[in-house]
Amino acid sequence: MLETEPIFASLANILRNWSNLKPVPAALEQFELEPLERKIMLMQLTEALQFVHQNANIIHRNLEPSSIYLTAEVRL
Repeated sequence: MLETEPIFASLANILRNWSNLKPVPAALEQFELEPLERKIMLMQLTEALQFVHQNANIIHRNLEPSSIYLTAEVRL
């Protein structure tokens, strides 16, 4: 059995693209990433892509905000 952390939203949802959500959860409407959280998220994304490319020899060809998910524990 595969266990994952609960997903809060996609990066597209965080950037206010709510076309896939009806209705938009109140927690998401009020959500805002702090500047430090943005920097950490970019660093984690870069590290993940580097790992996949170097260790698994995979190139991610669908890198867009709707394919990047944030877990429920996004606050520092």
